[in-house]
Amino acid sequence: MKRLLTTLANLSITKRLVLVNITSLVVLGAALFGIAYSLVAAEMERQGVERQETSMRVAWEVLSKVGQPYSVKDGKMYAGDVLLNENFVIVDRVKEVVGGTATIFMGDTRVTTNVMKPDGSRAVGTQLAKNAAYESVLGQGKPFRGTVDILGQTFFTGYDPIKDETGKTIGILYVGVKKADFFAVVDRLLSNFGIALGVAIVLLTGVAILLNKMALKPLARVRQALEALIAGNRSADVPYTQRSDEIGVIARALVTFGQSMAENETLQTQQAAAHKAAEIERKKLLESLATTFTESVGKLIGDLTKSAGTMRGDAESLSTASHRLSDLTSRATNASERASGGIESVADTASALSGAISGAVSQVSDTSNAAQQAVANAEHTNEMVKTLAAAANRIGEVVQLINDIASQTNLLALNATIEAARAGEAGKGFAVVASEVKNLANQTAKATEDIQAQVQDIQGQTDGAVKAIGAIAALIADISRKAAEAAGSIEQQGGASQMIAQNVQEVSQETNSMNASVHELSDSVQVTADACQRLQSASGHLMSQMDSLNGLARDFVAKVRAA
Repeated sequence: MKRLLTTLANLSITKRLVLVNITSLVVLGAALFGIAYSLVAAEMERQGVERQETSMRVAWEVLSKVGQPYSVKDGKMYAGDVLLNENFVIVDRVKEVVGGTATIFMGDTRVTTNVMKPDGSRAVGTQLAKNAAYESVLGQGKPFRGTVDILGQTFFTGYDPIKDETGKTIGILYVGVKKADFFAVVDRLLSNFGIALGVAIVLLTGVAILLNKMALKPLARVRQALEALIAGNRSADVPYTQRSDEIGVIARALVTFGQSMAENETLQTQQAAAHKAAEIERKKLLESLATTFTESVGKLIGDLTKSAGTMRGDAESLSTASHRLSDLTSRATNASERASGGIESVADTASALSGAISGAVSQVSDTSNAAQQAVANAEHTNEMVKTLAAAANRIGEVVQLINDIASQTNLLALNATIEAARAGEAGKGFAVVASEVKNLANQTAKATEDIQAQVQDIQGQTDGAVKAIGAIAALIADISRKAAEAAGSIEQQGGASQMIAQNVQEVSQETNSMNASVHELSDSVQVTADACQRLQSASGHLMSQMDSLNGLARDFVAKVRAA
């Protein structure tokens, strides 16, 4: 069944209509044949029964002419004086007049009949089957009309009771005709009707096929127009648009369909052009963004690298000055120690007082000169450290500017992501680029945070160096002052020998104090050298961070331009 339905579904409309027409005609013909057969059969049944009435009247007329009354004597049946047993003249006469068969029963036994048995002999001596006819005639004494099986064959029959003078039923008068013989004419008639009906169905089928082809021919042309439209021929002519039937409706719908397809193609072309223009504009925007970013970040990185280099050079200069200052403090320490030794020599021997005083003056003068040189170097170092602090501040400002640019880049990436989401499929590539831009902006922000931390550390170190150098300068000034005081004291010894011991003691004390100050100066110089070393390390790390930031910027620009 499923296979049949699939086959029917694959048939063309023409074949389906032809199949429907043929099926309809066959069903209609079968219905007409069935109705005709039923009507004719019913009519023949009615005529068969009516015919038996006629045959029965003829049979009674023939029998009454033989004689009356009817009686049974000595087991034989008589009509008047005429013996009816095996008197075939009566039944044959009825057959000659009306056709069919006739029988006279004595009781329920056939005594004369023209009904033949299968062997061709008359069915004399056979008995009536106990059927409806038997019950009606012999049981109730009433006539019977209807179909009855006689010796295995169906007959239209009429049974009337034969009564004697007393009114007692003594026999039956039967007339009948074989139903098959009676319907032979009907069968021939129905056969001819069936043949005529079949011919009519064939003719009507041919006419239906012709009409279907004529009706579907416009549909075939409309289908060709549809195929041309689908194939891309927008100028294809669609026929029958002026018709008012379904073909016209379909044709007009095809015209509208072709116009819609043309408009859709135009819209698609416009959309493709708009998409291409948007893509070009996007690439221009990305190229502009990459160029601007490259220039801005490159300039900032260059400035930052230059500042870091300056800071590193300043740190190296500060380190050199610290080493020089360390040498000077060492010399001052040696000089103060030698001065202390000279003063002790003065106390031990008065004869060498003048020479010792001169040596002390010379040593104190050297110490004062060294202290003054140390003050000058400390001030120069202090200026260099301040310059380094200013450079660190500028680096902090540059780092803050880079951080601001990273924040703005992140905001632009967010806006680009939103615009890409609005663009749908066309913005997916731009969304990926915006995501990469956002990641690079985050990495840049993190790098600037690291750099800012390093700059803050440098600023802290430079502040410490400034303070240390200030302390060194104060100590050196104190040393210079004490050296001057020591020189004054020693010079006064030349004018007042009697106060040598006291002055020598004071000089010794001052010299010891100066030695302590020089040692403190040496410690401060060492602290300054360590700070310079850390500053150099921080500047080196800053340069490395600048290289990393420059690499990230190059990667970002490359990805943006490749998008």
